[in-house]
Amino acid sequence: LTYEEVSLYLSKTKRKRPLVLCGPEGVGCLELRQRLAESDNQKFGSAVPHTTRPKKSSELDGVHYHFVTKQKFQEDAKVGKFIEYGEFQKHLYGTSLASIQAVIDKAKICLLTLKVENLKALRRTLFMPYVVFIAPPSLQQLRRQKEILGQHGIKDEQLKLILNEGKVTEQNYGHLFDRIIVNVDLDRSLEELKEVVKSLETEPQWVPSFWPITTSNNISSKYDDS
Repeated sequence: LTYEEVSLYLSKTKRKRPLVLCGPEGVGCLELRQRLAESDNQKFGSAVPHTTRPKKSSELDGVHYHFVTKQKFQEDAKVGKFIEYGEFQKHLYGTSLASIQAVIDKAKICLLTLKVENLKALRRTLFMPYVVFIAPPSLQQLRRQKEILGQHGIKDEQLKLILNEGKVTEQNYGHLFDRIIVNVDLDRSLEELKEVVKSLETEPQWVPSFWPITTSNNISSKYDDS
């Protein structure tokens, strides 16, 4: 069991908590983040990622990506400026703490999709993230969902890998999740996420006591034995 002292918190300022979606690859996190962002671009924002790949003619630096040299990227990564980064097709991509802060400074909810192994690091920041784990549904429901998205021909073995990863992830990292949504249907899951956002703005939420919550926002405290 993991024990963590927690307190009830409700923000009385315009400062919005980032909303983090995580789950197995292929479960629908990216699709849900995109749909939620498009549902209200005045309320939601996405952190502009950094990359070392060349800028396309149609792209704007600081809007689509922050384009940097490989040396600059590696220097920033070394001193912990990225919450998550990796390599794709020989180019580096990363989400910086500064990019997240930029969204928060606009009084918007920063929407993030992160690998679960990076959640602990994010929770140690001042961002106070709200983490939603997107869990896979049954094998049959997952197959139907892929077909609706036009992803035909996916073998059961691939779908079973998603299901297994979901179970293992929930077992190992479940204590870091504020909410679990089983993604049976994308439209239904989107509505659940909107309800989560509404509750964050109107209802006190349990947060770790080590977070920098003020006395006026601190309503109560207890121990979480999840």
